[in-house]
Amino acid sequence: MFLVKKQAEDDRDKRKCKIYYTSLDDFWRKEEKLAWLRDNPISKIEFERIEADAKHNWINQSDNDFETLLPLVNKDVKRGKAEEAIFELFSLGVVTAKDEWSFDFDKNNLLEKSKFLCDYYGKSRKKGEIDEENSVIKWTSELKDYLLSNTELKFNKENVRAASFRPFTKKYLYFDKIYTHRTYQNEDIFGIKQNHENYTETIEVGVLL
Repeated sequence: MFLVKKQAEDDRDKRKCKIYYTSLDDFWRKEEKLAWLRDNPISKIEFERIEADAKHNWINQSDNDFETLLPLVNKDVKRGKAEEAIFELFSLGVVTAKDEWSFDFDKNNLLEKSKFLCDYYGKSRKKGEIDEENSVIKWTSELKDYLLSNTELKFNKENVRAASFRPFTKKYLYFDKIYTHRTYQNEDIFGIKQNHENYTETIEVGVLL
């Protein structure tokens, strides 16, 4: 593709600019392309004039009614400002910002780690300070904010859930609003709250990441 830019004398000239396109074999080497250009003067090459579509695509344009279909999700529907979407609620997965403290293949190991972190947090809370330089746990921005606001973090073994860690890898997750960095909408989607039905029980996943 050649784009030849010339100096426009005024705004009217800018509106007259056109783009023409032609394609060579994608598997040709540089030498083959240069040889083809040598044997085919620009004036004799058949170009196709192209113009951008509504989505600003210049090549590989498609003509379909995709935009008229019912969307799977929609931010306005999530906010309650619209009603046309298949799913009302959608979310990112859990973000722990400290996977080594939040996930484990072994449930007992995870219980030990999470209890240790909760106890360490409690001691730091009593001191009213965070010694991050000499800390033996991972301090996330959320965890720091909770401590600085004097929020209590209680260990609860019931917070351990089965989770999908990366695609097709099942691990145990310690899931808690304070302990976990970002929980997003997973409590509502996956029934993590007590007495809340989990609609994904058939695939045995407590939290989808």
